[in-house]
Amino acid sequence: LPAMAARLGIQGLELIDSSLEKHLPDIDVENVKKFQQTLKSKHGLDILAITGFNAGLGWGFGPVWEHFHIDDIKGYMDLHAGITMDWLETCGALKIPNMRFDAGGFQASHKVPIYKAIDLNIEIYKRILTPVCERAKELGVKVGVENHGYFTADIKVLKKLLDAVPGLCVVCDLGNWPFETRLADIEAIAGRVNFIHAKTHVFDAKGNEKNIDYPAIHDIMVAAGFDGWWSIEWEGAGLSDEDGVRKSWELLKKLDRA
Repeated sequence: LPAMAARLGIQGLELIDSSLEKHLPDIDVENVKKFQQTLKSKHGLDILAITGFNAGLGWGFGPVWEHFHIDDIKGYMDLHAGITMDWLETCGALKIPNMRFDAGGFQASHKVPIYKAIDLNIEIYKRILTPVCERAKELGVKVGVENHGYFTADIKVLKKLLDAVPGLCVVCDLGNWPFETRLADIEAIAGRVNFIHAKTHVFDAKGNEKNIDYPAIHDIMVAAGFDGWWSIEWEGAGLSDEDGVRKSWELLKKLDRA
């Protein structure tokens, strides 16, 4: 991947925590720093963002015969906050400007029905992310929650989470919004975006994405004063990964020249 990115003239990479854990001897600052230096010296690439927590842990409501209270999952919240804070400190130490957090866990049960579960889940992520965002401000790192599906892809819920955590940004995945409201949803949070997942699947003969209106989105983000990174996320079929990434990169460069 780094060699391909360098060949295409891409400036940097967004790294996922699980990939770093898989390929590095350890994920302490020194090992991530060595990898960062190798990317720069060998490929001319920067690390532009790290996914500090990839929504891999779940929680439950306890035995069905017991009442549930949010304090019952304090250990879960502390674990999430600790993992995220560790990655945040690494980003701060290495001057990595962005971190992504996937608020993927959402649960409801007979103890907490769905109409109450939205607020419960927002409160959980508020408790996890408020200290993280306060520390991020001190370190000069922007922490964004992705509209990764689940409940953060619902603009009403996402806005409630942003209201609950004022320092939180959005990693805006262009492909994860409802088709009918994509542009309106992006416009609603454009001022809180720290970087963008430029999702691509299918291109027409002119190199435009068939299902995502990139020119309109570009206009929305320019109007909002966005000056962050567009992270290519090619997930289509019918092209090699390199060709898919290349066509995505050409599309973004064309927008920048418009």
